[in-house]
Amino acid sequence: MEILTTAGYIGLCILLFSLAIAVHEFGHFIVALKLGLNVERFSLGFGPAIWKKKWKGVEYRISWIPLGGYVSIPDVDPEGTKALEDGKGKREEGKGKKIPPWKELLVAVAGPAMNLVLAAVLAVILSLVPSARFSEPTMEVGALAAGGAADVAGLRIGDTVKSVNGRPVSNWIELCLEAQYSKGRPVELAVERPARREVSLEVAAVKGVYGDGYAIGAHAAGVVYGEDMLPWLGKMVEGSPAAKAGLVPGDRVVSVDGAPVETWKEFCDAIVSSEGRPVKFVVSRRVEGEPERLSVSVTPTTNAFDMLTLDATPAISGAASWMPGRSPCAQLKYDAGQIFYVLKRLCTDTKETSKQLGGPLMIAEQIYSNIRHDFWDGIGFLRFLNVNLAVLNLLPIPVLDGGLIMFALIAIVFRRRVPDKVVNALSMGFMWLLLAGMAVLFYRDGVRSYKIRKVVRERAAEEQSVDDAHKGTDKAAEGR
Repeated sequence: MEILTTAGYIGLCILLFSLAIAVHEFGHFIVALKLGLNVERFSLGFGPAIWKKKWKGVEYRISWIPLGGYVSIPDVDPEGTKALEDGKGKREEGKGKKIPPWKELLVAVAGPAMNLVLAAVLAVILSLVPSARFSEPTMEVGALAAGGAADVAGLRIGDTVKSVNGRPVSNWIELCLEAQYSKGRPVELAVERPARREVSLEVAAVKGVYGDGYAIGAHAAGVVYGEDMLPWLGKMVEGSPAAKAGLVPGDRVVSVDGAPVETWKEFCDAIVSSEGRPVKFVVSRRVEGEPERLSVSVTPTTNAFDMLTLDATPAISGAASWMPGRSPCAQLKYDAGQIFYVLKRLCTDTKETSKQLGGPLMIAEQIYSNIRHDFWDGIGFLRFLNVNLAVLNLLPIPVLDGGLIMFALIAIVFRRRVPDKVVNALSMGFMWLLLAGMAVLFYRDGVRSYKIRKVVRERAAEEQSVDDAHKGTDKAAEGR
């Protein structure tokens, strides 16, 4: 059953990714038709066709490689698709240069424009869905790894980070990126304490457990990550001890039997150490927007795995980082801000920034993990991806839409076209550079994914070994 479920999620991810590509190519396609240009083919995917049908002079097809798509327009041939399809970088004589350059410009702009339209539609849909989770971007420190770089440097829970190395930061992702770029060098944080006191701290980011990234060991308020995730309650089983006690999703466990609780692991350890007796919880709950402390008594029960539990799961996060607010404008502003931030860093720190970029595999994993965790988080990521596709395609690089726009603008402004030989050579050269870059990103994503899974397996094996040792000790005690 799990295999079928996984296959279903993978199919859904492919469908959503294909939607982003199809909408982009549909923009080129529909504008070209409206302008009376010759359109040969509209394809979802690359390579040999799985299915194809010709209608009104246009061949529609679905191809075997679901990592993109193209529309073949001999009059324009945007994005170098002619070269990708038949391996020829040279245009047929007399084709592709007879139409007015303003038509080429409109066809090229239409693809990214349709991605922005889809992103806007998704943002509106998300704003209307009551169950979609949002949180205002925050730079408030919500958790610190004990003994971590930030803790040692003097950062404290409740501090608000204002800037990193003199650069103002508006959300936690930017702070994480600055830590990544530092490669372990100290970064200077300007923070504001709750008493309105400004403090400057130097934090040396340390390498993570996967060996390919740096972090300072601090998390934003209301967001949880990995092993040291915060004790926010998520879904709970109906009729469970947690539900009977009146706990609800979104409660944040503050203490258990008077002992402060900072992480989900500490919360679980407290339940196990209770040995089945009633325990007193203090939780923080927002009532009409204001935080309120509540005390409840809960008696853990033993589940099918012979473990004491409340049958409540952790909230994976207060909200995904790309869900900055219910307002569609806030969502789209965040999306554009992030891609422009990364592009700016690429210009100022190319080597280190390029190491943090992800490729198709990382995008696929992101869509899969978010769709599987929460459908609306996945839709939010698709919105974020569409804005990224639009902006990246508008870069003035031959073989991208931005390259075609650049050549069309040159023809309009100077009333003289760039020679075909130059356009062909640049398009083919950048096409191979793009493919090589994608191959590198694909390899890097694979290595990163392998390292993560290896660490997860090792930790699971360690935990199983500890559990087996405890069970052996318990059995020995029973024998005596």
